[in-house]
Amino acid sequence: ANELKGTIPKEIGVLTNLEEINISGNALTGTIPTEIGLLNKLLSLEVMYNQMTGTIPEELYSMKEIELIDLEYNEMSGTISTRIGELTNIVGLALSDNIFEGTIPPEIGNNMET
Repeated sequence: ANELKGTIPKEIGVLTNLEEINISGNALTGTIPTEIGLLNKLLSLEVMYNQMTGTIPEELYSMKEIELIDLEYNEMSGTISTRIGELTNIVGLALSDNIFEGTIPPEIGNNMET
């Protein structure tokens, strides 16, 4: 782990060739910037073990290439959008140890092979 502090800058959205973000195990605060949705090549977003707050940004649900989202061990809240069914390539989703509420939407299984 590092000791990075502060927020994730909105300028992260200009790094459009990024395929992986792993900033886990720090002391980052604030919300995940909506500009994360501009990273259309992103395969993996790992932000666990920080002090992130706020909700899952709607822009995250539009990321068609993303395979892994790990937001465990933060202080994120709100609900899980029905748009989670739009994540067609998702193979790993970790949301434990936050303060999400509501239900897990049935749309989560929209893209499962049967």
